Amino acid sequence: MKSMILMLLVSGAVLEAADPLTLSEAVRRAVASHPNVESARAMLRASAERIPEARAGLLPKVDYQESWVNSNNPVFVFGSLLTQRKFGAQNFAIDSLNRPDFLNNFQSLVSAEQVLWDAGRTRKAIEIAETGRKASQVGVRQIELAMASRTARAYLDAQLTRAAVPVAEQAVKAAEADLRQAEAVRDAGRSTAADALSVKVHLAGMQEQLLLRRAEAKIAERVLGELVGAAEDASFELTTSLSVAGKQTEAGLAERPELEQRRLQVDAARQQGEMARLAFLPQVGLRVGFEADRQRFVTRAGANWMAGVTFRWTPYAGGADRARVRMAVETQRAAEASEKAMQRQVKVEVMQAETMLEASRARVETAESAIAAGEESLRITRDRYEAGLANVTELLRTETAMTEARLRLLIAQHGVRSAQLNHAAALGKLGPDSEVLQ
Repeated sequence: MKSMILMLLVSGAVLEAADPLTLSEAVRRAVASHPNVESARAMLRASAERIPEARAGLLPKVDYQESWVNSNNPVFVFGSLLTQRKFGAQNFAIDSLNRPDFLNNFQSLVSAEQVLWDAGRTRKAIEIAETGRKASQVGVRQIELAMASRTARAYLDAQLTRAAVPVAEQAVKAAEADLRQAEAVRDAGRSTAADALSVKVHLAGMQEQLLLRRAEAKIAERVLGELVGAAEDASFELTTSLSVAGKQTEAGLAERPELEQRRLQVDAARQQGEMARLAFLPQVGLRVGFEADRQRFVTRAGANWMAGVTFRWTPYAGGADRARVRMAVETQRAAEASEKAMQRQVKVEVMQAETMLEASRARVETAESAIAAGEESLRITRDRYEAGLANVTELLRTETAMTEARLRLLIAQHGVRSAQLNHAAALGKLGPDSEVLQ
């Protein structure tokens, strides 16, 4: 059993880091190339195309149509001969009018429409499209902020799990030394075999913890590698220290993209309401067309043109226009309430981040004091055990407490870094160049 555990310890050793990677560089790589960010940027480019689509309403619309009809319908034949400029006196014959022969008509039609006045509908559509583009830009910022926060936390988690491995290794070595000492005391007749067995059980527990810590470190490194776009077998040297915290982000007005999104939602709802009200106003347009009708595809043809002004107004649409206006008004109210709720939420999140940062720093100081006291207590307990003044239970309890104190210090240092990240993220100021990542 012991040999199998030792084999697992050797085979499960953490791979040696190869590529140096700072915290800020990890965030920069994730923000630059992660598929989630690329997807958001593609959506931004798509939303930007809605602006020229809306502007097209200011320009003329040109249509071209080509058709062919063959029929002996009297009305069709009579009208087609006129448009083809091929109507003759013989076509007035009663028999020819009632029972005409089949006639081909190849028709080419080019038409153009231009809006002269639409009460500002097109301008409002352009404004709505621009607001949509701004919302997509904010969406990209939101994804980038989330990706920066996620990557930074993955980096810190990888550091924490790696730093926990040497602590577990030190606990295994200490347990092995305790076992040797317990066996020596047993052989000298100053203790029973139960003490040595207790130490063996403790050693097995420490070896199990070491296996777990190495597995956690491997998983954390793989998560980090996925975020920064590294190969599956890539390994990193995490050069930003876990124990040296970066500068705290200065408090100020939050720049959260969520707040900007809520403001844009209010603007979009207001613009939709204005667009709905424009439906009560008429539209004026110009239409021109050119038509060529031929018995054959390229010969025996006639041509004509037309031009006209159109006036369109819908004074009553069953109440649908008024319903759209009321819907837009309520949508704007909902957006305004959502904006206020987000402002309150951001304030609470900033306060929580600041409070947790203060608490985390206090935890570091407490953990450092506990380690200093624990080391002295462990030294005294070992001396007492060697002199036969303390039993093995006291020794193992002190060893376990010392290991836990070292882990608490790592967790507290990780907590300071995480709290700083939370504070910067709550303010919307977390990015590759943020001082908190240095």
